[in-house]
Amino acid sequence: MFKWDALYNDKTVFSQYDENKKERAFKEIDQTKLVNFGITNGQHHVVVNLEKGSFIIDNIPLEFSDYSNKEVEYRLIYFRRVQRSIGTAPGMSSITTNSHIGFQFTENEINKQVIVSIADSGAFKYKIEIK
Repeated sequence: MFKWDALYNDKTVFSQYDENKKERAFKEIDQTKLVNFGITNGQHHVVVNLEKGSFIIDNIPLEFSDYSNKEVEYRLIYFRRVQRSIGTAPGMSSITTNSHIGFQFTENEINKQVIVSIADSGAFKYKIEIK
């Protein structure tokens, strides 16, 4: 399972879990100070940079020529989707969880988004959506 960390413009980090291992709510993030937002499962890391509109995926920088480095206000996108398949026989049911992380901005009254989707399972796959 992925956990998140938020890096603010004053270089402080706000983590999903505090020093006492108590979980914090996503809505507690101060989005006005947010520079980077990242998720990790300890093995894989995805970071979205909200100053540039770019990603770092497993230490590989990723930018999009029509979406990155613009003079716009980038806004964070982050959510998790859980899908449950129910089978008719024992052992046929399954649960799939995906994390979605990205950014959006408005240009010429059109909302544009770039989202990276990552499966939480051992079958680690990236899916990038550009809208």
